[in-house]
Amino acid sequence: MRFGGYACWAGRSRCSMSVMATVLVFTEETIETAADYLSFERAREYLDRVDDLLITSTEVTAMVYGTSPYDVSLTAWNHRLSGQCSCPYGQEHAFCKHCVAVGLAAVRRAGGELRLINSGRGTAAIADAPAEGEPLEAWFARASKDEIVEALREVLDEDPGLRQRLELRAAVLTSDVKAVQAAVWELVGVNGDADCSDARAYAARVEQAADAIVDLADAGPGTAGHAVDFATEAIDVLLDEYASVPDYSGAAAGSISAMFDAHLQACEIARPDPEGLARYLVSLVLRDESGYEPDLSRYMPLLGDAGRAVLRDCAAALQEEDPGSWRARDLIRLADGR
Repeated sequence: MRFGGYACWAGRSRCSMSVMATVLVFTEETIETAADYLSFERAREYLDRVDDLLITSTEVTAMVYGTSPYDVSLTAWNHRLSGQCSCPYGQEHAFCKHCVAVGLAAVRRAGGELRLINSGRGTAAIADAPAEGEPLEAWFARASKDEIVEALREVLDEDPGLRQRLELRAAVLTSDVKAVQAAVWELVGVNGDADCSDARAYAARVEQAADAIVDLADAGPGTAGHAVDFATEAIDVLLDEYASVPDYSGAAAGSISAMFDAHLQACEIARPDPEGLARYLVSLVLRDESGYEPDLSRYMPLLGDAGRAVLRDCAAALQEEDPGSWRARDLIRLADGR
C-alpha cells in the first residue's frame, strides 16, 4: 500500500515477539496482496536477474540487472518492509519492481517465509503511514465507495505525479490506446529544454513510459502493434533531443536503453513486417550523431530470411560508399548469424 508517494508493505499479524526485538514475517502472499498488480507482474521478469542475494537477520541486499545494474536493500522498518533501489524510480523513494523482485527472491530463498528483525534504523526513508488496523484501515473498512473516491480525488489534486501514474495505469488496464499514447508522449516529451540538472527525473519518466508500453503490448496482439508505434515515436524523441543532454549520471543511457527494450518486447508480441523492421533498425544504427543504438542481435529471431536480406542489402550499399565500413561488416556478420 502506498502513502504519500512511498511504498510500504505491511506485515500481517504473523509477527512474533522476542525479548530484544520484534521479528516480522513476510511471505510471497504478503507481497502479492500488498503490491499493485502491474508492479508485481513486472517484477516476475526480473527474478532471474537477481544476483548476489544476501539475507541477514536485519537486511536483504542484492544486485538486480535491469537496464543497468541496480543495488537493492530491504529492511523491516516501522513494522513494514522498506526498500531502497539505485534505479531512477527508486531514487524517488518508491518501492520499485527491482525491490519487489528481490523480495520475492528472498522469500523463496528463505523457504517461503522471510523473517527480519524490526528496526527503527531502516536504510530507506518511508512515509509515516498508519499500521494495519490503525485509523486509516478502520476508515477504509467502514467508508463507502463514494467517500473513498472523494478522498482519493483530494490526494490526486495535491499530487500531480501520482495522478499521472494512476491515469496511465488505468489506461493500460483498460487498453485505452489513445490515452496510453498521450501519457507516453507527455512523459517522454522534453520540449527542447532538457538539461543535465533534471536528467535523473526525466530518466524516471522515460522508464515509466517504457513500462507502460510493455504492459500495453502484454495486453495482447490487438494492442501490441500500437505499443511498437509508441516505442518508435519515443525513441525518435529521445535520440533527437535527450541524447544530446550531458549524461554525467548515466541516466540518459539507462532510459534510452529501457525504451529500446520496450520496443523489442513489443515487437516480439506484435511481430511487425520483418523487412520494415530491418530498415528501421538500420536507420537507428546509422544515426551517428546520437551515439545510442539498439542491440541488433536480439532482433535476429524476428527478422527471418527477409529481414536478414535487407541487412545484407544495406551493408552492400554502405560498402559501396565506404569499402572499409565497419558498420557494413557488422551488418553482414549479423545477417549471416555470426
